[in-house]
Amino acid sequence: MQSSAAVWKDWLYITSKSGKLYCLELANGQVLWEYDTQAPITSSPSVYKGVVSFGSNSRFQYALDAESGKELWKFRTSSSIESSAVMKGRQVIFSSNDGYVYSLDRKTGVKNWEYKTLGKIPSSPVLGKGGILYVASLDGFVHAVDTDSGERVWKYNAQDKIVAPMSLHDGRLYYGTMSGDVKVLK
Repeated sequence: MQSSAAVWKDWLYITSKSGKLYCLELANGQVLWEYDTQAPITSSPSVYKGVVSFGSNSRFQYALDAESGKELWKFRTSSSIESSAVMKGRQVIFSSNDGYVYSLDRKTGVKNWEYKTLGKIPSSPVLGKGGILYVASLDGFVHAVDTDSGERVWKYNAQDKIVAPMSLHDGRLYYGTMSGDVKVLK
């Protein structure tokens, strides 16, 4: 397993490189159900209001009923999905190695918007104040995107590729580059 687990109610959700999402009972670790994507999963599951969502190397972003494991929808991109999704209101927002950030309706999977970068996006987006989403792409830029419209707010030239997840604290965005530098955006 290469991802972090998510907890909702009395259940723990974890993905695996074998292509499965597992739902386990927290009290005893018993597997309640599993869902097989037939492709490795490196993204961590996100759970919000009864929906668990995750991406896979199958090129799909999935949404399942968090209690039953029943598939609600799946959305195909043109490349693998390594990043974990962010859930905001009725949105599932995630990035793909096709260079796009997608916003889908949490319940239906219908696309709200997409935002194009010029490189793969293996790291997970970070949600900030005011509904601003921060995305690091292998195009060497940090992108700030309005989650309501999908429009770019600003773009910062990091002058290096960013593959690791960013972190946001006290209005500062922290990220590491391929060269091994740690940088801070205020």
